[in-house]
Amino acid sequence: MTPGKRLPLLTQFWTRRGRGPSSARCYAAALFLAAAAQIARLPLDPPTLIPYITYLPFVLLSAAYGGFWPGLLTTVLCFLEALYFATEPIGSLAVRNPGNWFGLGALVLTGLLANILFEGVKRARLASNLELTTMYANTPVALMVLDSDLRVRKANDMARGFAGPGAVDPVGQRLGGILRCLNALADPRGCGDGPACSQCQVRSAALDSARNGISHKNVEAWVPVAIEGRVERRYLSVSTGVIQTDGERLILVSASDVTRLKKSEGALSETVRALESALAGKTVLLKEIHHRVKNNLAVISSLLSMKADTVEVKEAKEALEESQRRVFSIALIHEQLYGSDHLDRINFFEYARQLVEQLQSSFVGSPEQIDVVLDVAPIEMGVHRAVPCALILNELVSNAFKHAFPGARRGEVLVSLREPSPGYLELAVADNGIGSPPGLAARHTRSLGLEIVGILSRQLEGSLEQQSAIGAGTRFVLRFPAGSSRRAA
Repeated sequence: MTPGKRLPLLTQFWTRRGRGPSSARCYAAALFLAAAAQIARLPLDPPTLIPYITYLPFVLLSAAYGGFWPGLLTTVLCFLEALYFATEPIGSLAVRNPGNWFGLGALVLTGLLANILFEGVKRARLASNLELTTMYANTPVALMVLDSDLRVRKANDMARGFAGPGAVDPVGQRLGGILRCLNALADPRGCGDGPACSQCQVRSAALDSARNGISHKNVEAWVPVAIEGRVERRYLSVSTGVIQTDGERLILVSASDVTRLKKSEGALSETVRALESALAGKTVLLKEIHHRVKNNLAVISSLLSMKADTVEVKEAKEALEESQRRVFSIALIHEQLYGSDHLDRINFFEYARQLVEQLQSSFVGSPEQIDVVLDVAPIEMGVHRAVPCALILNELVSNAFKHAFPGARRGEVLVSLREPSPGYLELAVADNGIGSPPGLAARHTRSLGLEIVGILSRQLEGSLEQQSAIGAGTRFVLRFPAGSSRRAA
C-alpha cells in the first residue's frame, strides 16, 4: 500500500481489531489484574512455600489481553506483591530464606516468557489480519457482505467505486437498489425492492444463497454510472456465496467489471453480422455467376449440337458432337455448384451419375444394351480438380461407348472413384468390350480425346495407366493427389 494512503473504514476497523484495545485500557487492566492477584491471596495464610503460583494466572491474563508491556507491568507488580506480602519476613522487601528466590525468579521468568509468547502471537495475528484486510480493500473485484435482508453491511473500495464518483455509499442499502438486472434493461423500474423485481437474477441468486446456502456464479447485472452528465451502464459478472457465522448466515457478493468484454462482444457481434451480410451477398453473386456461366455454356453446347445436325461430313459432325459433349461436361459442373451450399466444391458422385446418364443416352440406343455401374465414393472435390476430372471422365466414358461395343454388342462399363491411400484419389473407367491395343495411353496417337486426357492428367500432377481387364476389355486408371478433396458427410 502506498505510504500515507488512508485505509478504508473496513480496513481501519479490522486494524483496530487486530491491534486489540487501546493502550490506556491495557495498562488499566494490568493494574487491575495485579490488584486482583493480591486480593485472591487474602484467604491464604502468609507466607507460603511457593508464593508465585497464585500470581501466575493473573500475569498470563494480562499478557494475553494487553500485550508485552502491560503484561510486564503486571509481572513486576506481582513480583513485588509476592516479595512483600508472601515472603518472610512479611511486610518487608527483604528475603530471609535464600531458597525463596527460586520461586520469585520462576514467577518473573514465567511472566517474561508468557509476555514474549503472547506478543508474538498478537503480532502474527495483526500481520495476518492486516494482509487479509489489505487484500480485501485493494482487490480488483467488488466485495460486499449482505445480511439475510439483502442489506449491505460491508463493502470494499472497489464496490464503492463501481457506481462512479459522488455515488451513495452502498453500506446500509439493499442489493436491489444498487444493481440492475439485465432482463430489466427496457424497464429499470422492474428492478427495485418490490414485487416487480422477481425477474432480477442477482437478487434471486442472493436470496437463494441466504435461504438455502446455495452459491451462484457469473450472474450478469449492471449499475448506472453518471459520466459527464450522461448515464452509462457498467456491466458486472456477479457471484454469491455463503458466510456462516455464529447463529447468522451472511452472503458474500463479488462482482467483476466486464464492461470492456461486453462492449467487445457487441462490437464483435456487429462485425460478425456485417461479415455474414457481406458473405450472403457474395454467395448470391457467386451463385448467379455460376448460373450464368452454366447458361452460357448450355447455349454454346446447343449451338454446337445444332451445327452438327446441319453438317453432312462424318468427321466434322463427330468433332462438333465431341466438342458439344465437352462443353456440356463443364456446364454440368457449374450447375452442380450453384445448386449446392458449397460454391467451391462439388459432390463428384452426383456429378458422375448425371454425366454418365447423359453420355449413355447420347451413345446407346437402348439402355439394356450397355449397363453402367457406378462405384464412386461420395467425395467432395474442389473446382480446380473437378473440371479436369470431369473432362477426363467424359473422354474415357465416351471412348468406351464409341469403340468397346461395335455392332450392337452388349456389355458393361464400370466407373469408380476411391481413395486407395491417404491423400490420393483413383479414377478408373473399365469395360468388358473388344479391348484396345496395349500401351494406348502412353502412345502419341492422333486421338484428340486421349491427347486431352494426357494433358489434363499432367495438370492434375497425376498418372494415367492402361491396365489389363479380366478377359477382354480395357481399363484406364488415373491416380492423382487429392488436394483439398474430402469425403462428403
